[in-house]
Amino acid sequence: GIVLYIGITHSSPLPHGPVFTSLSSIIDTESDIITQSEGGDQDIYKFFQISDIHLDPFYEPTGSPDTYCRFGNPISSSSKFFGQYGCDGPETLFQAALDAMHKVEADPDFILITGDLVGHAMPDEDTQKSVLRKVTAMIDAKFPNTSLYFTLGNNDVYPDYHFPLTQPSTWTSDLARIWSKWLNPEQRESFLNGSYYSASILGGQFRLINLNSLLYSSKRYNRDIESSTDPCGQMAWLTAQLDEARSKSQKALLHYHIPPGMNAYDDSSPWTLDYVQQFDTLCAQYSDVISLHFAAHYHTDDFR
Repeated sequence: GIVLYIGITHSSPLPHGPVFTSLSSIIDTESDIITQSEGGDQDIYKFFQISDIHLDPFYEPTGSPDTYCRFGNPISSSSKFFGQYGCDGPETLFQAALDAMHKVEADPDFILITGDLVGHAMPDEDTQKSVLRKVTAMIDAKFPNTSLYFTLGNNDVYPDYHFPLTQPSTWTSDLARIWSKWLNPEQRESFLNGSYYSASILGGQFRLINLNSLLYSSKRYNRDIESSTDPCGQMAWLTAQLDEARSKSQKALLHYHIPPGMNAYDDSSPWTLDYVQQFDTLCAQYSDVISLHFAAHYHTDDFR
């Protein structure tokens, strides 16, 4: 998992066009923006981005990465209560991260949760939803008065990468209930249509657009059976959102889990090519509106 602490201003010299951020590289870029704004008349807005928490309720402190730390060793002399490399993280690790965030900024303007709250390979739907509720409750308990914006990751559905194009589904309805505190009626309706929604934030200066990148994933379950040029109408909806942002002189922040482009691990394409081309064209058409993209998924520093 990764936590970013970021500051922005409405008139910051942000780059035009697509900028995809997964992890901490954005901190250096944004710290320059904060420095340039300090001492001036611009308001500075500060927020966190949390990604790929992958909380594992079965984590055992004496476990081994060979078994994903899910089986304890009673004769082990080593107990790793805060997780270890090669395993999904325990509750203690995420709670420590939240505590550290609170020490840095107890009252952020908002928090982005960029998907994959749940550990890998949960045994059933009930466990998956239980972890989603747990992670959500932990963030809410530490930041009860902060607006939280969740976007869907491939490990936030069951099974992994499963998102049927016929919506609403039982799964999206359940997620809408889990995140109901932070969804107004309009956002809830949009979320039920395809797990995407938008929010006008920071006094209306910015429009945060939360996208469902699972719709475009090259690994989406049953994608060869369920196909569409515009799954769940998200591209058309995004176009309308960017049109409205432009008409209101808002800057758009795009927020989603899986970025397009190349997978740095194996040079594969995480999105189906047709959707990459549609998205790139749209981003170019609205380069005057889109300020930043926030993505995750790769568990590594990535600034594009």
